[in-house]
Amino acid sequence: MSGNLKKNIRKTSAYNSIMIFLFIIFILGISLLSSFVYSNLPDSHPLKISSLYTLILYIIQYVVLIPLLIILFYKTKHGKAAPKLKDCICKPKMPVSQIIKWLFISLFFVYAASFISNIFFNIIQMLTNIEMHPAQINADNSLLNIFTNTLSIMFFAPIFEEAFFRGTLLRNSARYGSWSMIIAMGIMFGLWHINYAQTIYTAALGICAGFLIIKSGSIVPSLLLHFIMNTIGTVQVFISGSIDAEKLASMDLNYMTENIIPIMISSMMGFLIIGIMITGLVLLIIELAVHHLDGFKLPCEYTEMSEKKKFAIYFSSPITIVITLGLIGLTIYNALTL
Repeated sequence: MSGNLKKNIRKTSAYNSIMIFLFIIFILGISLLSSFVYSNLPDSHPLKISSLYTLILYIIQYVVLIPLLIILFYKTKHGKAAPKLKDCICKPKMPVSQIIKWLFISLFFVYAASFISNIFFNIIQMLTNIEMHPAQINADNSLLNIFTNTLSIMFFAPIFEEAFFRGTLLRNSARYGSWSMIIAMGIMFGLWHINYAQTIYTAALGICAGFLIIKSGSIVPSLLLHFIMNTIGTVQVFISGSIDAEKLASMDLNYMTENIIPIMISSMMGFLIIGIMITGLVLLIIELAVHHLDGFKLPCEYTEMSEKKKFAIYFSSPITIVITLGLIGLTIYNALTL
């Protein structure tokens, strides 16, 4: 059984990695083609409106490409034996109070990872004197751009990313291991963004979302977690885009008076995140005090092998090794060239 389990984990790892690779390749190809077309359009062409151009790319990425990859996955011999996506589109197998508790705990972990990530990369830049460039969301406050970011980041991203990563790829792996596969797919989800500023906290998001879907048996809690994170992040981007940080730091009273509403909203969002983190931390402490680590236990069909060994086997697949290194390379390249 042990030999077959190793073989199945490596095979599953390879299939998952190929799906991620196909997504990245298609997106890079579409981006290069669209950039070429965009640069050769006359200035008066409607697509020269950057928000419209971005919206079309988001629709291709989420509404077209991810569903096609999911269909392709289930059409393969391996995919036909995998758990079906429709099976997790159901009512969670836990009460609402438990879902809320685990959502707050998950948000605590994700925001903590975000703060740690910011500190870590700031230290790296100070020590190396290398300026790193994160990919930025267009903060233009035009109605079209607000619509584009709201639709794409707040709705498209949670729905289609959860369906692809947690509903399909993770559940394809989790039948062989629980935490090992959740952490492995969380890492791949972080690297999939190929944006150094997002890598750590999106990996934490992927791990927490994976825990929620396996524990609840439903994609609904992971969708809610992803939606909350993206909604708060999108609002922060819009608000920060309308605030001049230098004038705010200089305590320019005239500027502060004229922009009191966005400044107040920005402050409220900061307090909201702090409140979420404190609530999540308190609930985590209570959970550990009452149940110790029992609340984090997940069902696992194959117990003859440790989760650590399953994790190592997952990343021993040659295809996964190559694709993981490729994602790391693309992330570094983007950080230094964007």
